[in-house]
Amino acid sequence: MAAAKIAISIDPGPLERVDSLVRQKVFRSRSEVFQIAIVEQTDRLDEDASHFMRSHRAWPSRRGIDPTHIEAMINIDQRGLNNGCPLK
Repeated sequence: MAAAKIAISIDPGPLERVDSLVRQKVFRSRSEVFQIAIVEQTDRLDEDASHFMRSHRAWPSRRGIDPTHIEAMINIDQRGLNNGCPLK
């Protein structure tokens, strides 16, 4: 799959650190640095979200709420529905 080209804004400090790593030949290019950083950060966010969901699954029943109602709301939201209308 071909890589998508994007434009970003970044503060000069972190960019200089990236450029320094490229000059030192730690990485081949800025693109390589950003791709690795984004993959690692999104993996970390996925893990954090998974941990959050596991730790909060028991929350409804501890509050006397039927968990199937919560699951139904999650399923509706995942299909992009909001009171029968697509989310914008």
